Amino acid sequence: MSSKYVIDPDVEFNRKHRVKRPPKRFDDNLQTTHVFSRTEYYRKTFRQVIDQLITEYKQLLMLMDKNIQSLAALSFKYILKFTATDADNISKMVQINDSVLLYSEIQLFKEKIHECETIANA
Repeated sequence: MSSKYVIDPDVEFNRKHRVKRPPKRFDDNLQTTHVFSRTEYYRKTFRQVIDQLITEYKQLLMLMDKNIQSLAALSFKYILKFTATDADNISKMVQINDSVLLYSEIQLFKEKIHECETIANA
């Protein structure tokens, strides 16, 4: 990959990476300083990046799960359990300005929707 972009990883590592020494108030001995090799440094960096991506992906999945549960509450089977929280989640998702109005309208029609056998009939 680096040859494709004409980049030498060793040169880039030496140019951008510096030895991190502990502050002198903790340790004056330079022999105790740990110097990362190129492999160790990039392994640590890649793990940090992957960990961050996994965390963001989990948060996104949790948000999507919450939204899907709120949308499922609009189904004729579960419409009687529709809450103001569901209305608030749906209004944020589809950019409805007033979640209270959405909740009120659902409350008006939920009995009729519950009696329907299919979504098309609702």
